[in-house]
This record gives sequence, structure tokens and C-alpha cells, in this order.
Amino acid sequence: GINAEYMGYTYAQHLEWLRDFVEGVDVRGATAVLQDWGGLLGLRLLAEDADARGGRFRRAVVANTVLPTGDVNTPEGTGDLNAAFFDWKAWVRDTRLAGRSIGRCLGRGVGTRRPLTEEEKAAYDAPFPDEAYKAGARRFPELVPTRSSDGTGRPQPAQTAENAAAWEQLAAHPIPMLCAFSDEDPVMRGLESLFLRHLPGCRGQPHVTIEKVGHFLQDGSAAQLSEAIINFVKHNPTGSKL
Repeated sequence: GINAEYMGYTYAQHLEWLRDFVEGVDVRGATAVLQDWGGLLGLRLLAEDADARGGRFRRAVVANTVLPTGDVNTPEGTGDLNAAFFDWKAWVRDTRLAGRSIGRCLGRGVGTRRPLTEEEKAAYDAPFPDEAYKAGARRFPELVPTRSSDGTGRPQPAQTAENAAAWEQLAAHPIPMLCAFSDEDPVMRGLESLFLRHLPGCRGQPHVTIEKVGHFLQDGSAAQLSEAIINFVKHNPTGSKL
């Protein structure tokens, strides 16, 4: 277990790794489904591709995610995260995800529709056979861009200006974008309003609320999410224009 806390484990480094992968496999005409850090990273690549007219991404689904801009707060409201996020950030720092915390955390985060089984929780703990393997998981909450008023007292200004620029690029060069947020996610619930307000690609799309599901909606209701994605793709066939 390489200690990621001392190995350049940064937002920028993860963007570089993801960019290398997308370019390496030469993604073309894809529908990007972006949840949690998938949005913080994927929306940046979508913005780069849209600005360059690269054609790698034809559509995007944003699901329980955000692209935060901290004190830059451009466009308006994108710098704000709620108290539940700062509680989560503090909890990870305080507990260091000791023991079987990751499986239990996933179990609490799927919502009421389909609780995880004990076997599923154990599967989520399996990649972390001892504490040394959790350095990355402990680091991720600290990488989320936040305002100087960060409720933990540990503001994160890195990548705030770059995220604001990405919002501008996504607005200027829209692709069809679906919001599929869930109703039991205490951190992300309601943040779809930012995408609906600021990105023209959201207009006229069949947006949905994934019901009785928490943050991890892929586990909480894969059926609802899959149906929403399929309907969205049908609504925006190849060659369609905004």
C-alpha cells in the first residue's frame, strides 16, 4: 500500500490520469455518466472536449455530483457546499476510516430502497486489507474545493478557478445533459438546480429524481438509474442538435 498522502495524491494528478486514459483508449461519441468524484473529474474533461470540439463525449448524465468553485463562486452558487459535506469531511479525518468503516459507510449511503447485504459491505471493505491501503480514501474529502469559510477549518482553494472556467466552457459549448439526483442524499440533494440554472445543455431533457435512494444510487437503485439513462439516450439520438 503506497501512502498516497505523500505521493502527489491531488485533484490535478487525478485529472491527468483520467485524461491519459480517455485519450489512450480514444473515447469517441460517449455518454458520460458522472457520479460523486466522477463529476469533479469528468466535467472538467467534458469542458475541455467541448471547448476543443473534440467529439469524445456526445451526452452526459450528472448524478449526485457537483463541480465546486470555492470562493470564486462563478457561476453563482457553485462555491457552496452544505453542512452535511463538512460533517462527512470531518468524520473521515477524525476516524481515519479505521476498521470496516468503508463497508458500513456504503451501507448507510445507499438509501432505504435496497439496503446492502453484509456480504456486499464486506466486498467494499475487501480492497483495504489493512489501514495502509486507505490513504487515498482518507485524502479524497480534503481535495474537494471549498470556500475559505470551510466548516472544518481546512479550506481547499486548489482547482477553484479551473472549475469556474469549466462551467463557462460547458455553458458556451453545450451538450445534452441529464440530471438524475436522488432524494435521500444529504450532501448532494438539490444541487441539480445548479446544472439546470447554468447549463443550456440541460434544457428540454427528461430529468428524473431517483427515489428512496441515497448518495450511492448505482447500488441503491440501478434499475431507476439505468432506465433514466436509456430514456435520455433515446431522447438525444446520434446526430441530434441542441
